[in-house]
Amino acid sequence: MDLFQWVKSKDLFLSWISNELNYPVFFTDDKLRLIFYNKSFENSFNLRNQKLKNRVLFEILPQFNEKAIYYSKALNGERIVLDEDFEEIKITPISSEGKVIGTVTAVSY
Repeated sequence: MDLFQWVKSKDLFLSWISNELNYPVFFTDDKLRLIFYNKSFENSFNLRNQKLKNRVLFEILPQFNEKAIYYSKALNGERIVLDEDFEEIKITPISSEGKVIGTVTAVSY
């Protein structure tokens, strides 16, 4: 199962993330292409009305370029928690059948 199929199979959960969480959450595939994000992601990073899906995370959020090493570690199965300037960034690998197929990131202020 690839990450896109996994995300689609979780519709109710993703609807809740999209509509109820008041902090940015986004999913990437194993190539770090954005495949899902919530409304708070759009609002926090001022990205409303832009085509974002299937674009590489670092193109959308160039300020995350400095976190590339952490995304590399997450794609190797490591869970990352960063505390920076009054925000916490959690990068969690998503696995299916023992293989990392992407990441989920939550940014809380």
